[in-house]
Amino acid sequence: MAAFNYIKFNYNCPCCDNSVDIIAQTHIASDYHGDSTGHFMGRTYSLGDKMAWYLPCDGEFDDWMTWGKPKNGELVCERCYADCDSCHCELTVLIEFKNLVPVKVSKIERLSK
Repeated sequence: MAAFNYIKFNYNCPCCDNSVDIIAQTHIASDYHGDSTGHFMGRTYSLGDKMAWYLPCDGEFDDWMTWGKPKNGELVCERCYADCDSCHCELTVLIEFKNLVPVKVSKIERLSK
């Protein structure tokens, strides 16, 4: 079982065209361990929020992205699953992250089955 966090943002759903809050599931900065504020999982962030994670001096700090080790300041993207709160359409969302901050939703589309 994997750990997840969530990114919440407002967007026009590509299925129903309603302006809705969409919550996308991300693996970024997610771990069953945590700090004094709780586990590094199950947290909901907005675009621009700094995500909770290990301190830079901790050995686990560079593991905030499960598929590689980005350089400081490098922009990374993750395709995330989401669904529309209005019409329940299943979506995929491409979110850009930089230094543990979700900075932009660069693409959102209906999930292909």
